[in-house]
Amino acid sequence: MMKRRFGFAIKVCAIIFLLLLTFQSLLAQGLIRKGRLGVGVTEITDEIQLKSDLESKKGVFVKEVFPDTSAQESGMEKEDIILKINGIDIVNVSQFLNLMDTYRGGDELLILLWRNKERIEKKVILKPFPKESSPDFDVFYMSVTVDERTCLRTIVTKPKIDKKYPAVLLIQGLSCSSIDYPFDDKPPYKNPYKSIVYSLTEQGFVTMRVEKSAVGDSEGIQAKDIDFNTEVFGFQKALEMLKTCEFVDSQNVFIFGHSMGGVMAPVIANNISVRGIIVFGTVSKTWIEYELENSRRQGLLKREDFVRLEEGMKNRESLLYHLYIEKLTPKEIILRYPELRGSFDDEEHMYGRHYMFFRQLYDINLSEKWQNANSSVLAIWGESDFVSGFGDHQLIVDIVNKYYPGKGTLIQIENMDHSFLYARSMSESYHNGNNLSFNPVIIETMSQWMKKLIK
Repeated sequence: MMKRRFGFAIKVCAIIFLLLLTFQSLLAQGLIRKGRLGVGVTEITDEIQLKSDLESKKGVFVKEVFPDTSAQESGMEKEDIILKINGIDIVNVSQFLNLMDTYRGGDELLILLWRNKERIEKKVILKPFPKESSPDFDVFYMSVTVDERTCLRTIVTKPKIDKKYPAVLLIQGLSCSSIDYPFDDKPPYKNPYKSIVYSLTEQGFVTMRVEKSAVGDSEGIQAKDIDFNTEVFGFQKALEMLKTCEFVDSQNVFIFGHSMGGVMAPVIANNISVRGIIVFGTVSKTWIEYELENSRRQGLLKREDFVRLEEGMKNRESLLYHLYIEKLTPKEIILRYPELRGSFDDEEHMYGRHYMFFRQLYDINLSEKWQNANSSVLAIWGESDFVSGFGDHQLIVDIVNKYYPGKGTLIQIENMDHSFLYARSMSESYHNGNNLSFNPVIIETMSQWMKKLIK
């Protein structure tokens, strides 16, 4: 009888395990493309309100209807005003965009418009967003299941000939913006990430990008509410998946971490071995040290009054002490020290992320992570980068070479800022960053270093 029960228990466990695997597989395969309405919108101004005879400024003004989109096919027109979507009042552009992010290709919308001083309704079936493509190599839209609530979109580029290639996982910076660029479809590309991964693919590398939780097609908790450890785990799962792809040489996989991605890179490499790590514009000191150095550096670039800057630095020191040492929440800090209210987005967020993201980051010993990464490392710093400091990159290489002599390399690139753009100085990048062009030196620097390591 005991043997039967034991055998039955094993069968039940096996069935549960198979069901779990099936569920995760379906979740990954069923990641539906985000829906696209196809309009450009702006806020309702006093002039628009008066001209349109609107009762309030609620809604968004359609300044453009893009061709071959759901909006055009449904009969929406330029200068329409969107009042409601599926019964939900539209308040402003930000709320409209956030709402549209929740819809997928194939979803049906009932849109209430204000046109020529009359209310009209339009039924719209959303088309999915287009996908990136290239005539020169393959672009795959894949996905990785992180947990029961989270499935992340991965975008993989691969040379056309079927064989195993070295691969690069890109880990982007702090922003919760999408890194899927279907409309940036003609070189030279406007987005530096796309320029980098496409060029590396043309040179014989597979690349992978990962959309953060609830960004683009990805499903899960809003990225702004994700903590540091959770976000790192998502990239780690993506790296595991990349190494198992049939067209990837699993012995020659690299991590390229930009900005905050460079902080995450050694943490991930502590758990999954890689051939090499490249970081650019990153941090290796404690987060408090970085924040203070960055605040002063950018304050000087703003040409702030020296006395006022010093007062601001003391406020910053106070804030960081309360948040990271005393472990107070932003809400508690605001209540006790109202003069620090401006340091937060709201009672839970700062710099567009949850405060726990930065608290967990502060608690990590990054030097220890670099010591235990056991990988060749290339630290690159652009001399016009006003977001990160040279000293952090020097420290990374010093740590690596102390424990693994000769494995750390430091390269400075002239005329390059934090966003891989051509800038002759930090000041030019800070004051004229929107008018700069991509500096391709980063691509050859990365490619040459990786090719030397490939075995």
